[in-house]
Amino acid sequence: MAILRVEDYFPPSSWLKLGTSINLSGHEFRTYGFPNAFPKGIFVKGFIEGQNLDSSLIQLTSSEITEGVSGAPVVDIETHRVVGVVTARAALDVRELNRRVKGKNQTVMLSTGRLEKVAFATPSHILMKVCPELGLDDICPYRGLLSFTEEEAQLFYGKDKLISKLEDSLLKNPCFLAVVGSSGSGKSSVIQAGLLPRMNRRLCSESKESKPIKARPTNHPVQALLSELSFVLYGERGVHVTRNRRELRNEIKETIRARSRKTVIFIDQFEEMFSSSSLEQEEFIDILIDLIDENHKITLIIAIRSDFYSDLLNSSLSSFLEYAQVNVLKTSLEEIEDAILKPAEKVGLRIEPGLTRLITDDLREATQNPLPLLQFTLTRLWEVEHTSNLLTSDCYLQIGRVTGALTTWADNVYYSFSEIEKQIARQLFTKLVRCGSGDVPDTRTRLKASAMRSYSVDLPKFNYVLEKLIGSRLIVSYKDEDDGHEYIEIVHDFLVQEWQLLRYWITESRETLLQRDKIELAAEEWKNKNKSRDYLWQGNLLAKAVRFNKQYGDELSLSSISQEFLASSVSRRYRNLIKNVFIGLLAPLTLTGILGFQIRKELRLGQYWDVINAHSEENPATSAVLSNALEKLHEAGKSFSDIRLETATISDVTLSSSDFKLADMQNISIDRVDFQNADLRAADMKSASVDKVNFQNADLNGINLAESQLTEVNLSYADIRRADLTGSSLARVRIVDADLVRANLTNASVSYSDLRNSNLSSAYLSGTSFYQTDFRQAKLNNSKLCSTTFVYARFERSSMQNALFIGSDLRNANFNSSDLSNANLTDANIDNVDFRGAKGLSFSQIRAARNWQLAIYDDDFRTGLISYQASNEEDSDNNASSSLLICGKPEF
Repeated sequence: MAILRVEDYFPPSSWLKLGTSINLSGHEFRTYGFPNAFPKGIFVKGFIEGQNLDSSLIQLTSSEITEGVSGAPVVDIETHRVVGVVTARAALDVRELNRRVKGKNQTVMLSTGRLEKVAFATPSHILMKVCPELGLDDICPYRGLLSFTEEEAQLFYGKDKLISKLEDSLLKNPCFLAVVGSSGSGKSSVIQAGLLPRMNRRLCSESKESKPIKARPTNHPVQALLSELSFVLYGERGVHVTRNRRELRNEIKETIRARSRKTVIFIDQFEEMFSSSSLEQEEFIDILIDLIDENHKITLIIAIRSDFYSDLLNSSLSSFLEYAQVNVLKTSLEEIEDAILKPAEKVGLRIEPGLTRLITDDLREATQNPLPLLQFTLTRLWEVEHTSNLLTSDCYLQIGRVTGALTTWADNVYYSFSEIEKQIARQLFTKLVRCGSGDVPDTRTRLKASAMRSYSVDLPKFNYVLEKLIGSRLIVSYKDEDDGHEYIEIVHDFLVQEWQLLRYWITESRETLLQRDKIELAAEEWKNKNKSRDYLWQGNLLAKAVRFNKQYGDELSLSSISQEFLASSVSRRYRNLIKNVFIGLLAPLTLTGILGFQIRKELRLGQYWDVINAHSEENPATSAVLSNALEKLHEAGKSFSDIRLETATISDVTLSSSDFKLADMQNISIDRVDFQNADLRAADMKSASVDKVNFQNADLNGINLAESQLTEVNLSYADIRRADLTGSSLARVRIVDADLVRANLTNASVSYSDLRNSNLSSAYLSGTSFYQTDFRQAKLNNSKLCSTTFVYARFERSSMQNALFIGSDLRNANFNSSDLSNANLTDANIDNVDFRGAKGLSFSQIRAARNWQLAIYDDDFRTGLISYQASNEEDSDNNASSSLLICGKPEF
């Protein structure tokens, strides 16, 4: 046999790849030869029987192999690989037969027919011994930590029911679909390898118009979306993005409307968008909503992690969720088995009996979301055993089972480095993580490889570490078609959550990582606003950032745009100082006195800033000193935005109309402080103790007051939209005429409080206790009030259309003259509840509740209720079951 090296280029489509020749018994094969009868060639087929005892030959069964087929490649139909080369046919099994012909004895040779179909091939491993450069190129049917795409759709199994559910949702609501699931639940794979191929087949076209437009928000959501749309529609990147965005949006919309077929837009990892600035988020979502038209020419599909569901609810897309959302639930045992066995069957890979059961048993105890661990473990098994074409239990145990395969692999890669290389690897991983806060989890982020290399002191070592991490599939590298740069990121968020060593690094460096992310985000916003001076930092915020850069600059190197942002902020501070001094030098003597006064004033204020900056949990400032410093700085018109006052105690101070937005005040104690008209948007006051504080007319939009204690607090006329009051205790609190739309008071305790005329529409109040609370004339439309206590609550003249009171305790509550249209009272306790004069109340609503006989009704309504026939009643069990699905935030 001769092996030739071809010097000319051959396109990959013409290659026949070499695969393993072991454990292929029963597989069908195909080859091509040139028998004498067919000088132009003919296809030949048959079956593989297996290897002989010394594995030097593969035995084939075929009635079509002749001498003209010798040397032809044997292509396994199941594995799609060349597994050997035809070598010879078996010698015919013949017998001598003596017979007498015309009086003479003759000996003739007759075939028994027993070996006529037997042939042999030289197996692939023998070919590799002759020429090791050939190498095996078997197909791995699993994806490790990568998502399945349309290219791997034929290997994607285990989610048929979910795919059908997604299709049904789109049939009912063709414009929009949100696929919500936890990290590792398979959202991206089920859309890309399941739903999109089915939609493409249904469109019955391979034309460019039928291809879905796929995008990912990354660090620049608007630019990424417009660039991808421009590329698909116009065949160019970047050029269109530089144009006026409004004009481009209108042009894209009209182009899509003019297309003959439906346009499908898929936004993967939608949660990345919430890491951008608020203005960027608003524009991104505005573009998407603008693209969804009523004639169903556009379908928008998004995949988002359930951790970010509250952010999605608070966005403008929330109105689409009620009828166009599918939650990815826990993977069933049957689905796991399909994900193991069917891809292997597709490529002819064998799995040892008992291995599947062993894996499923381990997964049941290991994690709620088994798919990433399952795919990674199966990929590792395949890498070790694909040459034998059999995955075994022994190897599975050796690699650490599903519970240890990923962490063992990551640990082994890390500990194979030298000490210097380990330090580089740690810096790489921590830079590629965006830290979460509160309920927002830690996630991966992508960075330019060139920027990462520019930070490195030892570039050769950095490149070695990076390439090894990429080769080990812990980090992925890809080129962004929009800007042409190479980007790197951690392969999957699951690694961020499950690798204990990385979790330790993040925990140890969390505060510094959060500060880094805050600077990076501010710098990006400054860049997006054409580097306007209005977006530069100053004051305490800038001082903290400069100290951070000096202390951690080498370890957590900021991006070039962040360095420029800080340099510009510092430069602006010095220019302002020089400008003020210059004006003072040119001013009259009287003005010189004023300037001197101003300098002395600033020096005094600096002392107050020092008090605040020096405060920490380990070295707390006294309440009187800290309160005095805050009041003096407030009187001087200073902003407290982004200030850190964790565990502080402040009391008896006036801070009305002050700016505390984004302030970090966890575990703070506030007593008799006036925050009237103050701005506390998105401030973090988790686990705070708030007593006799005035928040009247304050802006508390998005504030975090979870697990806090509020006593005799005035929140009247305040903006408390999207506030998080989960698990808080509110006693004798005044919240008259306040706006609590989409506020979250789940499991809170509210007693003896006044919420008259407040707007709690779409608020989350499930599991909350509202003992003797006044809701008169309040709006609770569409609110979720499941399993909530309203004993002795007052709801006179309030509006509660579509409210969910499922399982709630309403004993002795007063609903006189309230609007209960379409409210759900299933399993609610309405003992002694006053429904007189209530609007929109139906017999079926009341009969779905408990103790309905003991409630108080208008005479006419009670008469009709008693005569209400059981045959007309709705099935209360079915009502309760279906209502539980919408009784609060979705479960995943």
